[in-house]
Amino acid sequence: PKSAEIWTKNKTILFENTTSSDTHKLDDGTFRIFFMKDSKIVYADSKDATTFDTPQSTGISESQGKFISNPAVLKNAANNWIMIYEEQPMTKPGQKPGAPGPESQRNLMSAISADGKSFTKVGVAIDSAGDDNYFASVPDLIKTPDGKIRMYYVCGGEAICSAISDDGKIWVKEAGVRMGDKAVDPDVLYQDGQWVMYFATLTGDNNRFYKATSADGLQWLKGQEFLKPDSEQGAIVDPDTIEISLGKWRMFFGEMAEGEGQMGGPAQINLYWADFEGEIF
Repeated sequence: PKSAEIWTKNKTILFENTTSSDTHKLDDGTFRIFFMKDSKIVYADSKDATTFDTPQSTGISESQGKFISNPAVLKNAANNWIMIYEEQPMTKPGQKPGAPGPESQRNLMSAISADGKSFTKVGVAIDSAGDDNYFASVPDLIKTPDGKIRMYYVCGGEAICSAISDDGKIWVKEAGVRMGDKAVDPDVLYQDGQWVMYFATLTGDNNRFYKATSADGLQWLKGQEFLKPDSEQGAIVDPDTIEISLGKWRMFFGEMAEGEGQMGGPAQINLYWADFEGEIF
């Protein structure tokens, strides 16, 4: 196996009090990042993936009593953009996050757009009451070599599953688990028959990012850890990787310095990035 990738963190906060971004390089070279802010899914554009414009609403906002997060976006054709995002009931004041169940059901919802800026809600993409123990979270979308769309997502709370679609509307869960062992937050890239997945682990404070590789996108081989929080009490989540120029990669991610870790405590989570130069496939 290749030696571990050395990713270098930038200490500057890109956006405060958010995580789980999804970044794309558009045909004209613009970088567009999607994330959740102020109860809405927003986007921000950049020429260099370093300085971003003021975030603008995509038109996807919270319904009454619901909390939305974790957008994943895919440009499927010239005027056809798909967004999958998470929706769950608002937690009540003082309510502690418990085990997944009907009261806290997390579903994955879909929206469509003609321009990648203004989206319209479509409906439920993954109803987690079926095979996912009321917990479907943190989606990632990728085109497969045969022209379908695969969604990787956190299933049941502590594993990564996948679903397949012809059009981004009807999703069929694929059998088995893509990555178990408390793997979450999948970020999948594909090039020339090789698949790469960056993901986080649910190991509480001082968790890690890992890399996995695959020849078919279904069977994955877990590789080495390559990034950890700066603080012993910290946690890192939600890798989001883009090639900013040939052989230069930028990974956006969320990090919290201290607290109960894994979103349980009062600690604020902010969006940062790390860079790697070299071959990832």
